[in-house]
Amino acid sequence: MTKQTLDLTAVWNDAVDMLKNHKEAALAIASVFIFLPSWVFAYFVGDPDMAGATTNDQQLAILMEYFRENWLMILMNAVITSFGSLSFFVVLTHNNIGSIGNALKKALIIFPIFFIVSIITNFLTGLGIFALLIGALYLTGRFSTVAGVVAAESERGIFGSIQYAWKLTGNVGWMAFLMLFVVAIVGFVVSTVIELVFGLIFNLIGGTTASLLSTGLGSALGAILSLLIGAIMIAIYRHLKPQVDGAIPTA
Repeated sequence: MTKQTLDLTAVWNDAVDMLKNHKEAALAIASVFIFLPSWVFAYFVGDPDMAGATTNDQQLAILMEYFRENWLMILMNAVITSFGSLSFFVVLTHNNIGSIGNALKKALIIFPIFFIVSIITNFLTGLGIFALLIGALYLTGRFSTVAGVVAAESERGIFGSIQYAWKLTGNVGWMAFLMLFVVAIVGFVVSTVIELVFGLIFNLIGGTTASLLSTGLGSALGAILSLLIGAIMIAIYRHLKPQVDGAIPTA
């Protein structure tokens, strides 16, 4: 059995090239389906207020109340942003998709598969946290190609996509996780610095305008990081698929 290898430099270059080649579609999709929903959610709902919660029981109670009060907004935000991410993945994995409209139609057709696959893989990764944190990290790497599989090969179905994604990452799960982790950490640090700098300016403005600008900036930075990580996941899929079955993923 041939062992897969993961050239991180090649994956990074491929991800950057895909973003450059599809920048108009990526920005259009991210603006409508990732940035705007996240901005609305951040402004009207925001994060749970954990101030004063000093024990695990208090924190759990606050989180439970937060989800109870905002479950519908949380679900709507998750569905819309997931659809946007899938549309972006479709653009990256289908060179002949033609237009953003066609990408959205394709994404709509396969969205049930993608959403269920996401729930299953996130649930399994969550179990890894309860079992051992290192297990969740490993599963993150092993499932890193599942978005690419569903977007490019939705005919595999729900469990077929999960099984094939697992096969693709074979012995490179940790390498895939490492790349995603480094990009996420660097992106988080850069975003934090930008938000801190502009936050000082927004505080001088004050009021509703400051809140709108602050949540808007955070959502914009989050959308950009989401596109970058998404492109890397697709690049990992594109890099590993030919090694497993010799087919070049250019549907």
